[in-house]
Amino acid sequence: MTAPFRVLVVDDDAEERLLLVEGLRENGGFLVEEATSGEAAIAELSDNDYAVVVSDLEMPPGLNGLAVWRAVQRLPRPPCFILVSGHPDLEATARRAGIRWCLLKPFNLEDLLGIFRAVRTSSTPGLAPAPL
Repeated sequence: MTAPFRVLVVDDDAEERLLLVEGLRENGGFLVEEATSGEAAIAELSDNDYAVVVSDLEMPPGLNGLAVWRAVQRLPRPPCFILVSGHPDLEATARRAGIRWCLLKPFNLEDLLGIFRAVRTSSTPGLAPAPL
């Protein structure tokens, strides 16, 4: 049996963050932690291994999701990174930054779980589940 993914959810909007965290815990059995800002996410990533990071793009007034992405890229074992936003230019922003996965808000949990399934079966380095 495969160990559950460790997931970090990063969003400054408490309601959206809570919905996503609870949905992942209840529907996938994921080990989910949360960060309320880009700065908190970067600190969390420096101390813990994650298989997936789901980050909002805009988190004023501090570091945004692209700053979290840059921090993820510097990790020895980078997790899968999923950028989420309500901005209609999200896909172009993600592509310019080299981010493979993005979801436009509002999205349903099944869309996110589909990415998780693709990540779990991927043999691409940096996309395999991180050790627990």
